[in-house]
Amino acid sequence: MRSALTELSASNSFSFRLRMEIWVGVSGYTVYGEERGEGSLEGDDLTLEILRISPEGEDRFTISRREGDYFLLRDGLERPADGSEVPGPLFRPREFLALFSRFRDVREEGEEEREGEICRVFRLDYDPSLALEALPPQAKEYFTNLDYELSGRLWLGERSPYPVAISLELTGLDPAERLQRLRMVFTFQPLAAERP
Repeated sequence: MRSALTELSASNSFSFRLRMEIWVGVSGYTVYGEERGEGSLEGDDLTLEILRISPEGEDRFTISRREGDYFLLRDGLERPADGSEVPGPLFRPREFLALFSRFRDVREEGEEEREGEICRVFRLDYDPSLALEALPPQAKEYFTNLDYELSGRLWLGERSPYPVAISLELTGLDPAERLQRLRMVFTFQPLAAERP
């Protein structure tokens, strides 16, 4: 498990899919949002096509990073991305993998089918203090006062040297009422060539 994660982290280039689901508890009801994306990493350059689904509707755009700068492409027009448009750490593969690798405990849970193959499944536990590092900067100001739980799962198959999928789940509870105010599930799927 560790070697597959290390090999992916050390890779200079790969393609991937990602999905983030977010539930926010507001005044007795829950608001759901989702972002799905496909992207590629080439050295330090990143291209990521995103579909954002929220109560306001759908939004499609592309974020790219070239020579250290981020750009936003929407409706055929590209411009430099402003601060709030720069993707958070989970959407930047190297930062996500570095954060995911900082688990304090791991245990194997058994087997499960994923992406058409039988995978070994590992459960990872984290220090709750890492949860704030997973949040995008604009979300931290709203959610810093919550008590967090952070866990991960990794699916390992036989076809690829990389994990089949990696998932990080964050839950934020109101410290007084112990009600869930935030839940975030982020799933990252590297797309790798099969083993020779």
